[in-house]
Amino acid sequence: MYSYRDFTFDHVRYKDLPDFVNELHSKNIKYVPIIDAGIAMREKGQYPAYDLGRENDIFIKVDGKTLIG
Repeated sequence: MYSYRDFTFDHVRYKDLPDFVNELHSKNIKYVPIIDAGIAMREKGQYPAYDLGRENDIFIKVDGKTLIG
């Protein structure tokens, strides 16, 4: 995960990840990433997963308060 953002990876540290996944698939091996349930808070426009969550009001709420972070 890059900068605590789900559905991403660090393209510098793991630049060979796409090639690695393609190699696994060529051997009929599945790549199963682990996705954290948390979504990083970022300024609007910096992280689509956070933006969509806010726009669609889909984050978990407890006692009327939204749990984000």
